[in-house]
Amino acid sequence: MQFLLDHLGAMVIGGILILAIIGLNFQMNSASYDKFAQSTIQQTAISTMETLEYDFYKIGYRIPADRIDIADSTTIKFKTDLITSSKPEGDGTADIIQYSLGTKSDLNSTPNPNDKPLYRKVNSGQNELVGIVTDWKINYYDLLGNELTYASLQDSAGRDGIKKIGLQLKFESPQKFDGRYQTFESEKRISPKNLLISGS
Repeated sequence: MQFLLDHLGAMVIGGILILAIIGLNFQMNSASYDKFAQSTIQQTAISTMETLEYDFYKIGYRIPADRIDIADSTTIKFKTDLITSSKPEGDGTADIIQYSLGTKSDLNSTPNPNDKPLYRKVNSGQNELVGIVTDWKINYYDLLGNELTYASLQDSAGRDGIKKIGLQLKFESPQKFDGRYQTFESEKRISPKNLLISGS
């Protein structure tokens, strides 16, 4: 009888240990996925921000006036003289770059229903996908850092007051885990030096 009780006790203790190991393994897998998803989102954010920064710092390069044509919360259209490897100082011709946020319906290939495409368009070319975001907002500031209202940016005189541009982006993981999407938010305020130069 004692042997049977010892054997039964050992089985109960063994079962508890096995459940503890399974629970620990699940927690480690969950933490590993969280870390992997967060790392992937951050890499996507960095890549998107690098493209944005490259273009935004060059707003108005070799453009004497009317450097920004559209300035609202999700679309900006500006002029610059694009630099290429064959023309490292530009070709002297104004290029028009537009960044805009697409709609959720533009992305059928992603499983996250909140994903929207962030587009870049150069001159009369096609929209190019530069990132997949769940939110994108542009804010505009004057020389003193005061935020400008979108209503004040409807004409070229108002847009001439833009000296700094704030970008807010939100990224989410493609898949849910534990009922939620991993998120990463990025903010950047850019001061294009050509906007600080008075137009002719």
